[in-house]
Amino acid sequence: MSFEDQTPATAASATAPAAVVAELVLELADVLQVKPEQIDPGQPFRALGVGSVPAVQFVSLVNRRYGTAIRASALFEYSTPLAFAGLVVREAEGREEDADADQVAAEEVGALLDAVREDRLSVDEALTRLPQRA
Repeated sequence: MSFEDQTPATAASATAPAAVVAELVLELADVLQVKPEQIDPGQPFRALGVGSVPAVQFVSLVNRRYGTAIRASALFEYSTPLAFAGLVVREAEGREEDADADQVAAEEVGALLDAVREDRLSVDEALTRLPQRA
């Protein structure tokens, strides 16, 4: 069964956008040196021929592509390309949120440093106002 041939119920169970699934299928096909049409995103990675070395290669490509830090061992828990795509989307979105939060925190710290340099705040006062990380 190809990705395009999935039933609505199968597709609805996916938590990942179709574009991400399609990209992962292309990456996996490249690693396995097969045609993308030979990859059924609902098939377990093991059934698709993914061993330990291809798993590491595949996850490394995915991490580079999406800016994630997923471990190859995640393929055991998210055992199909479809399920793994859901993880990739969640991790990539989380990284974007972290980057946004880091930017806001950096701006707040910068403003505090400016206030200390301009003698509007003491160092001790600035320390009490530092942004708290969760």
